[in-house]
Amino acid sequence: MNQSPPACWPEMDIPNDDVAETADQFRVAANLLFDKVVTQHVVCPVLVVAAFAVELYLKALNARNVYTNLSEECGVDSWQVTAQAQKSGHNLTELYNALLPDVKQGLDEAYSQHRLKRRFSSLQAALNDYSRVFIDWRYPFEDPDKGKCDSINGLVSLANFFGEYVSGLQKQKSR
Repeated sequence: MNQSPPACWPEMDIPNDDVAETADQFRVAANLLFDKVVTQHVVCPVLVVAAFAVELYLKALNARNVYTNLSEECGVDSWQVTAQAQKSGHNLTELYNALLPDVKQGLDEAYSQHRLKRRFSSLQAALNDYSRVFIDWRYPFEDPDKGKCDSINGLVSLANFFGEYVSGLQKQKSR
């Protein structure tokens, strides 16, 4: 009884709400940690959590729906819907480059109106600068010269930019 999902079910749902909700949780955590960065010395956690939030937002903008038929287990017509990013990994630049052209264009247009534009000339430039933060800062004791991040504030601001942008898309989608 293994059947395909109905043809009217979408292959992609941009942004993917489940992935975006998880990204929101990491963004909120990054902001909470950022507020304590000076008094509690939580630099590594702020960087890792903020970079992971950006990663998840990029994946929310490029995730396919995966439909699993659970009818045999449940005894009634039943489907489980999960998400799978088109591009895996943690490199922000690579995740950005894997986005559909119209999604990239929308992001770039939103970024061009954002205050972060003063720091980085383009979203691509910002992502290039922070592209490896999650990878390099998870284990900073392994190679202290490897990890580079010029601005914790900039990375947290980038996570907030993505949060605002994806939230706006979700509101448009629900209309």
